[in-house]
Amino acid sequence: MKKSCSVEYYHLIYLRLLKILIFMNTLSRKRDQKQHLHLVKS
Repeated sequence: MKKSCSVEYYHLIYLRLLKILIFMNTLSRKRDQKQHLHLVKS
């Protein structure tokens, strides 16, 4: 019982980290697109 609880706990942490990673990835990608647009305009 205790073991499965810890597994679920780690799974939740893993999912949260994954969400944060994806979020950061999309943010940086948006920033890159903006910079790219600026480069194209100038």
